[in-house]
Amino acid sequence: MLLGHLFSKEEMPRRKFLYRMLIITGYVAGGMIPTHLIFRFYGLLNNFLVYILPSLISSYYVILIKTFVEQKTPGGGGKRHDRRCQGIKRFQKTIDRGGKRMSRKIMITAHSGCEGTPDNSIASIETGVALGADCVEIDIRMDAQGRLWLTHDLPALFSGLTPVEDAFGLIQKSGIAVNCDLKEYGALLPTLKLAEKCGIGPDQLIFSGSVDTALLAEKPEIARRSRIFLNSEELVRDLSKKEPPDRWSQTAFLLANADAVSARLRGLGAEALNAPYKYMPDELIEKMRERKAALSLWTLNEEAPLKEFMAKDLLNITTRSASLALGIRKAMGRE
Repeated sequence: MLLGHLFSKEEMPRRKFLYRMLIITGYVAGGMIPTHLIFRFYGLLNNFLVYILPSLISSYYVILIKTFVEQKTPGGGGKRHDRRCQGIKRFQKTIDRGGKRMSRKIMITAHSGCEGTPDNSIASIETGVALGADCVEIDIRMDAQGRLWLTHDLPALFSGLTPVEDAFGLIQKSGIAVNCDLKEYGALLPTLKLAEKCGIGPDQLIFSGSVDTALLAEKPEIARRSRIFLNSEELVRDLSKKEPPDRWSQTAFLLANADAVSARLRGLGAEALNAPYKYMPDELIEKMRERKAALSLWTLNEEAPLKEFMAKDLLNITTRSASLALGIRKAMGRE
């Protein structure tokens, strides 16, 4: 077990060479006569240790433990651990077999203020949890002292607002996921640190909104410690190297650069492209599907668009009408 864990660390000296030698022993055995000669050389003939020492290390179990550690431990595979594989293992449940498409479960995120509750309130989170949503959304800003608060707009005073720490405590106990819609670039790392302090794991923690693509490129471990739903305007800004234009112009850019968009999402470790549903035509949805780039759409509140987009190949739908969305998802068999 310890050797398997050691092989999962890239920092291990001569790791690649030793691991290849180990794999060879799993496929190629010395045979009966060489094994007998080795036992005789080490004095193991007519010795009870012959039942113990040869089986102390099994290449099969070393490989098994190494694979388990790399899959279950964030960053367990060292610096080269493939972030894209994590995203695929978690949510890439759409595959093509003989022209048939198998649909994944669509995640339902209860938007801040769902079901008529106050925006960015404990009541909103409790409602999302009680309804059985997969995720709740909160808006996050940071004050001058570095404290994090639930708020969409920049307030004159932060006093009286709900601290993010209180929201994280409730979310951690419920086991639900949380989409942290960041309203300023400097809030990502403090929010990540606080979430981990509160016991919110990488499968629970989602970042969207003002997510700095340069920071994701500089610190790839962020995508291993959380899930990134990268907003369309951030991706257009990153690829075009200029401020994004109006929404329809952003859509046109995404359509014209679908290959670059999907490649950049994978390169940054982002799990999905996050965009408003009103600016997501079927052509763009199909282009992203063909390139295995997941989509998260917001904010669908009415029955008609919920039914329309629930039938499409999406990863997530964010809605203020969580109860309605959950009912439609169940009726359409997208659970």
